[in-house]
Formats: sequence, structure tokens, C-alpha cells
Amino acid sequence: MKTRGLVFDSKRFRGGAVSPPLSLPDVSRFRNNGTFVNNPAWVQLPSGIWVIEFDATNYITIPASATSLNFTSQSFTILAWINIFDYVTGDGFRIIFMRGHKLTDGYIFQVSAVGRLTFVTWQAAAAQDSRSDAFVIEEGIWYQVGAVRSGASVRLYRNGIDITTTMGVHFDPLTCNRVAKIGVDDNTTANHFYGRMLPPVILNYALDATAISKHFEAERRFLGG
Repeated sequence: MKTRGLVFDSKRFRGGAVSPPLSLPDVSRFRNNGTFVNNPAWVQLPSGIWVIEFDATNYITIPASATSLNFTSQSFTILAWINIFDYVTGDGFRIIFMRGHKLTDGYIFQVSAVGRLTFVTWQAAAAQDSRSDAFVIEEGIWYQVGAVRSGASVRLYRNGIDITTTMGVHFDPLTCNRVAKIGVDDNTTANHFYGRMLPPVILNYALDATAISKHFEAERRFLGG
């Protein structure tokens, strides 16, 4: 994977008996460090890797000054490992990553209440979304999930495989100067993530399917999948 295109890459902590600091260091050249809110917890898996556990009240913020995450016309890729404990009911979502506000600006990557992976781009009073089938994300299982935007197309991935079934025609997200969120809606009160996550790797170019599969294979020994 090209490192020069990284705009966010949360540090991987492996080994050790003491949990990592209550923050999320970004090892990309942009240093878009995340701040823990309401104390999400570090948990060490049997493989030795540390992941973050969210209890549906906590989340992580990345400052609005992280303009490298303000995607508009360019291509980009978001990859994360998730293990959802349970779905929300009704029309709720488990948000993985968000920099934007509904029908206003920016974009969101999330899992719906029926285990559907979705990605949405927004402009003023407009939205475009791409989706997988329902129940491709089951409770209590580790998955690598990804969203790749290239031009008007967004492709969704699970464990290195393209699972896009509804392909929206995505216009450029309206420029967004908001605080980015991991694990919660922009309003910080809705659609909390509930489960464990190895936070996103975000790049300012579109990975192809072969590269995504290689990324999955490189990390699956730590998380399963």
C-alpha cells in the first residue's frame, strides 16, 4: 500500500500488558489524532492486538482542522475492522466513520439496523447512497469493511470482497468543515457504535480490489475474518 496517500492511519498496538493511552494517534504525515469522548476502552485480543470497545455512549473525534479528510471531488478509501455486538432497532445505524451532516455536507460510512453496509454522500438537501444486501454484517463476528469512492461510483467491501448491490450515482460531497466522528452521528447523540473496532485506515485515492484483498489478508491473522 502506498504510504504517501495516507490521510489517517490509527496506530496499531500489539503486545504488552498495559493498555494504550486513551487517545488515538494518527501515524500518517497529517497527524490527525483522535480524542476519546466518554472513555471508549482498549481491549486486547488473544492475538495480542489492542482494539477499541464502544459501549453505545462513547466515541472518538478528529478535529475540523483535519482538512485532509474533507473529501469533495477526489477519490478515497476507508477501511476498518468491526465487530458489532448488536444492531440498533428501527431506522438507526452503527456509524463507523463520519465527516458531515445529513442532507448538508460530507459523507458517512455505517452499518444499518439490518446488517447492511452503506455509504452516503451529501449536498444541501440531497443525498446519494450505495449499499450491500441486508445481513452481510452479523453480530459478534469480526469483519474488515471498506468503502471506495472513485468518480461517481462507490464500492463496498467485506473481507476483501466487493459486496455492493445497490450502486448510487455519487455527486461530490459538499465541502465539510466539521469535526469528524468515529462511532457516532455528527450530533454526538445518535447512532452510536456498539462493539469493537480497529479504527479506520483512510487514503486519498481509490484502492482496487486486489489491494483491498491484500490488506485484508495482511491483518486477518490478528482479528479473524
